[in-house]
Amino acid sequence: MSEVDMASISLTQALGIGSGMTRFPATVAFVGAGGKTSAMFAIANSVSSCRIIITTTTHIRDPRSENAHTGAPAGNRQFGQVIIDPELAHAATGSMHPFCMSPLPGNPIIIASQALPEEDKLAGIHPARAEELGHCCDLLLVEADGSRGLPIKAPASHEPVIPQNSAMVIGLMGLDCLGQELGPNTVHRPEILARLAGCEPGGKIEPRHLARLVRSPNGLFKGSPPGSRRGIILNKTDVASDQDIRELLDLCLEPPKTCDVIVVCSLKDGSIRDVIDLSSSGGGTLHG
Repeated sequence: MSEVDMASISLTQALGIGSGMTRFPATVAFVGAGGKTSAMFAIANSVSSCRIIITTTTHIRDPRSENAHTGAPAGNRQFGQVIIDPELAHAATGSMHPFCMSPLPGNPIIIASQALPEEDKLAGIHPARAEELGHCCDLLLVEADGSRGLPIKAPASHEPVIPQNSAMVIGLMGLDCLGQELGPNTVHRPEILARLAGCEPGGKIEPRHLARLVRSPNGLFKGSPPGSRRGIILNKTDVASDQDIRELLDLCLEPPKTCDVIVVCSLKDGSIRDVIDLSSSGGGTLHG
C-alpha cells in the first residue's frame, strides 16, 4: 500500500475491500466488539456504486431505531429496505430464495429472519444462507458475533458464527477498554478473556492482553475460514493514549503474522489514524 492521505481514505479502502486483496463480489464477516455495526455501515455507505446486503448470523440493532438510541443525526446510517423472512433462520433448501434479487447500488438492504421489537433488534440468518445472499450482491456484510455493546469480548465455544464463504474476517476491539477493570461492565464473557489473555478478574486491561486475544487460536479470529483474509480494526483512538496504541501495534506486529491489515481509527468521527498493510509481505507498512 502506497503512502496516502489519512484524511482522504475510507475504511473500505483502508481494509482493501473492493480494490485490494478482497475483490467484489465478496462476503465480509465482522467479529469482536467495539464497533462492528458502525464499521459495517461505514463501509456500506462509502461504496455508492456497489450492490450491498447487510445481515447478521447473531443479532443486530434494528437500524430503523438505531439513530434514536445512539443520538446520531437522522440519515447517519443510510439503508433502503429491511427484509424480514423467518425462512432464513434455517439452512438453505437448495433453491434460490424468491426475494433474492439485487439491491440497488448505493442503497444497502438489511436482511434478517425475525424482528425483535421489544429489544429493538433483528435476529440473524442461518450461516449457510450467506452463500445464497452473496450471489445477490457485490458485497455481503455479516455481523457474526455478539458483544452486548461492550468494547471487548472473548468468544464462547459456540461463537463466533462466521459464514464459511467469508473472503475476509474483520475483528474489532474498542480501545476504551484499556485501563479499565476486567469485569462484566467492560468485557463480554470476562471469564473467558481472563483465561485467554492472562488478566485476573478485576485487573487492569493492558495492550498485552488485547494482543494475546488477537494471537490466541480461540481468540479474536476463532473459526475464521481457511484462506480468508484477516483485518483488525482498533476503534476509539480518541480515548486511548499514543503509548498504549503504539505498544499494542508493536505486539500485534511481532511474528508470526496474525492478520493482513490493521486499521487504527475512530469510527465515531470517521477518522483513520494509521493503516498497516501486511498482505503483500511479512513486514508492515505504517501510514499516518
